[in-house]
Amino acid sequence: MNLRYEQLFGLGFTTVYYVDGQGHDDFVMEPTQYCKKQMSRYKILSKKTADGIVLFYECSPFTNDATPFRPILVEEKFTFKVTANNPNFWYYADVNNWEKDKVYFLRNPSYNTTGDISVLTGALSAPILFRPLEFMYDVLLDNVQGLLEIRDAAGILIKTMVIRAKTVSEPVGKKESYFINLKNYTDGLYTLRHIASGGNVDEQVYCSADYATGTLAIIEITYKGGVTWTGVAPFQKYIINISNRITDWFFDVYIRKKPVPAVLASELSIKHIPTGAEPVQTFTVVGAADDPHGFVQFKSDNQLEYSQGPMHLQLLKSLTDKILDPLPLPSSVTVQKNGPNLITKIIVNI
Repeated sequence: MNLRYEQLFGLGFTTVYYVDGQGHDDFVMEPTQYCKKQMSRYKILSKKTADGIVLFYECSPFTNDATPFRPILVEEKFTFKVTANNPNFWYYADVNNWEKDKVYFLRNPSYNTTGDISVLTGALSAPILFRPLEFMYDVLLDNVQGLLEIRDAAGILIKTMVIRAKTVSEPVGKKESYFINLKNYTDGLYTLRHIASGGNVDEQVYCSADYATGTLAIIEITYKGGVTWTGVAPFQKYIINISNRITDWFFDVYIRKKPVPAVLASELSIKHIPTGAEPVQTFTVVGAADDPHGFVQFKSDNQLEYSQGPMHLQLLKSLTDKILDPLPLPSSVTVQKNGPNLITKIIVNI
């Protein structure tokens, strides 16, 4: 008997910062262990692609069409773990507030249509805690006894723990660790609700047997089979489209000391030579342009995008004479923290 398979759905990354819009193996995506068990139950196989993964279901041996052998008649959640595979991703992409024990939790908005379905278009933001099914959780102690509730993804209360009161000798801000045991529960999103005298504080955490530091994202695809979108072209594909980093660009220009200065700081300017329909970008001097030590700082008048496609910038003297053509562009070492924000600072010596 020949086994036949049809496509269930695909899941992939697209980007803004690469010229062709592809992911270029920046990410490694794989089903979680919990997901693999679900796939086995429904006779589903997976295959890695250049931008993500595709799932295939086994067709019924009793028909000669796309009818599933084991149809998905109720909503099922298929989960995938994503790690970053390319260090360039971290400065090209718009990634906000990620830490090694947090993940971006992404979910599909719908499943009952064909073709491309957007899961995310924009920045990766608002990461949540990522923990194994057993972990320690720090709780801020209050002057009176409180509670810690553990609720599942549907908001149903599954556990309650008593949080002791802070003693008079303990300092304000004292925290205590409490053991959270979810071994008898499934991988998934949970809410930890600290009920204290000052009000309730909720924190979301994704708990999984696949916990590993360095995980970038968990993607949860809710699926239910349907005759109009199972095995029917255009096949379903869930798309995560990540925007590129946008920052203020600073060029710090230093003029080397010479017996007779050939260039004055006040004579310098930056000119953008646009390509095609690219909008013209301009730069303004920050502070004084006649620094006696030969220094001038330029700042972009708009926030500029990181991109694989180079921006052609020239450093000019007296608006016409080329001093440096082209100017160097951002790299991983040019991104800096400026208070709570990121900026791009490029050092130029002439």
